Amino acid sequence: MGGEAVSKVDRALELFQSGHACSQAILMAWAPGLGLETSQAARLAAAFAGGMRQGSVCGAATGAFMVLGLAKCGDDCITREGRAVAAAAATVF
Repeated sequence: MGGEAVSKVDRALELFQSGHACSQAILMAWAPGLGLETSQAARLAAAFAGGMRQGSVCGAATGAFMVLGLAKCGDDCITREGRAVAAAAATVF
C-alpha cells in the first residue's frame, strides 16, 4: 500500500475513533481527492452505518464501494457499460 493510501487509512481510523460510522469514515477519508466535500460524504454515508441498519454488510465495505464508484466511474455511469469498471473493481475488492 502506497504512502497516500496509508495516510487515508490513518485518517479513516481517526474519523472512526472520533465517533463516525465505518461507512462515513471510509468515504470521508477519500472524499477530498475524489471531488466530494467531507460534509457531503458524511451525509451520504450516514444511512449505511450499522450494516445498512440491518446488521448486514459492514459500513467499511459500503464506504469502500462508494469510493470505488467515485474513483472508477465517469459521466457514463448511468449505463451498464459505464458501471462495468466500478463493478470490476468491486469484485476484486
